[in-house]
Amino acid sequence: MSIVDGPQRVSAIDPCRSFCVSAPAGSGKTELLIQRYLQLLSRVERPEQVLAITFTRKAAAEMRERVVEALQAATRQEPCDSPHESTTRELATRALAADARGGWYLVRDISRLNIKTIDSFCGGLTRQMPVLSEFGGQARLLDDAGDLYAEAVVALFRQVDDKHPVAADLAALMLHFDNNWERLQGLLAAMLARRDQWRSYVGVHHAPEESEAYLTETLESLVRGELVTLAGRLAPYQAELLELLRYAANNLGTK
Repeated sequence: MSIVDGPQRVSAIDPCRSFCVSAPAGSGKTELLIQRYLQLLSRVERPEQVLAITFTRKAAAEMRERVVEALQAATRQEPCDSPHESTTRELATRALAADARGGWYLVRDISRLNIKTIDSFCGGLTRQMPVLSEFGGQARLLDDAGDLYAEAVVALFRQVDDKHPVAADLAALMLHFDNNWERLQGLLAAMLARRDQWRSYVGVHHAPEESEAYLTETLESLVRGELVTLAGRLAPYQAELLELLRYAANNLGTK
């Protein structure tokens, strides 16, 4: 059975052209990426010249594992069950030929497969260029950046006394929280940890007044929805609540 987008898949592994692949889960994007990676391996002098970057360690480990599996299957000449497996086998065979010519021993030394996360790639660059990176020391990755978020919020608070343009907004925010710095710091640090959820609404793509209008509209919509829900829940008790309200109003100022 032929694949509907077969020609596009063949084009996407052409190393002389660039592609952006958008497809749902389970459609074979990873397999396509592996094929392109194997294609490139067969054309370079050293395997480190081919770089694949992923977002997570899990994705990087999975891709590395599947590349090795493809090379091992080609070494054992295992049968292929589908056309795309045949394509992967052919590309893996070419990569093995390059491996033999260069003495890479990729199946044995998988560390030469240059498959990394964005963080590890950037960390490697800063370690190679300590002066240009201006880090002043060895960069290291943190799985929990909570302390850094708290430090960033403290630096933000310092700007209240520095006549920074954001000082007035910070002062208003402080007043709203009754100058409870610790509570506000915790909330702002939590926002930084989830900045992927709100950054696009207040980023460079929006003017300040547009961002404020959008956030105001969103907040009003949320409040309106909660009030409607509350009104629905209190509707059966409307008469009793009205009587209590009148009783309270009549007793105002009597003590």
